[in-house]
Amino acid sequence: MLAQIPAIVRARLPQELLGFRTVLMGRLLKLYYGDPAFHFEVWFHEAKELVEVAYHAEGHASVNQCQLEELEKRLPDLKEALGPLVELEMWSHSWVRLYRMLSVDYPEQRLLTLVSDALVRMIVVVHPMVSCMVAEPSAAGGEASRLTAVVRGRVQGVGFRYFAVETAEALDLTGEVRNLKGGAVEVIAEGKMENLESLLRDLWEGPRDAQVEGVEAHWGTPTGRFKGFEVKH
Repeated sequence: MLAQIPAIVRARLPQELLGFRTVLMGRLLKLYYGDPAFHFEVWFHEAKELVEVAYHAEGHASVNQCQLEELEKRLPDLKEALGPLVELEMWSHSWVRLYRMLSVDYPEQRLLTLVSDALVRMIVVVHPMVSCMVAEPSAAGGEASRLTAVVRGRVQGVGFRYFAVETAEALDLTGEVRNLKGGAVEVIAEGKMENLESLLRDLWEGPRDAQVEGVEAHWGTPTGRFKGFEVKH
C-alpha cells in the first residue's frame, strides 16, 4: 500500500509542492524536499495497529530546535488545520516530530484514502512553515563528530551488525557495533558528519531481512579511540 501513496499525493498537491523525492523502507515511506533529514513520513506501527503520518526534523540540533519553537507557536493553528489529534514533540535527544496516529482498522482502500488525505494536508500546511528554515551545513560537513545509534525492531540474527560494519567502512568511519539485551543493536561511529548522517539513513533501512522500527540517535564529540570498525561481542 505504501508504494501507491506517492502517486496519489502527487496528483493532489499544488504545482509548487510536486518536487518531492521518496524513500520506501519496509513499513516506512519518507517524502522530502532537499535535505532528507527534514521529511514527511508514513510509518506503519504493526504491533500497535496504528499508522503514523508525520513531519520529522532529524537534522542539525540547532535547526531542529528552531523548527520546534516555530511549530510550537503555531500549534493551535496546526491543530485547527490538521485535526485535534495532531501532536508535537521532541521524540529523541534532538529530533522533532509533528504527527498524528490513525487506526489501521479499515478496509485497505479506505485506509489508503485516509492516509493519503492526511499526508497531503500535512505537506500543504507544514512545508511552507519550515521550508524557509534552511538547515545549517552539518557541523561544516567535513568536521568530525560521533554518532551513537540504538536500532530497534527485528535487527538481531539478520546480519545487521555486519551490514553496519560494511556500510561504515565504505563511508570511512571508525567505531563498533554490538547487540544489546532486549533485541536492539547499538552502533557507535566517528568520522565526518556528512558520512555519519549517511550511515544513520542506512541504519533506518538495514539489511534485507531486518525490520527497523526505530533508531534513537545521539551526537557527541569524537574520542579518536577507534582504529577501525568492528563487531563487539
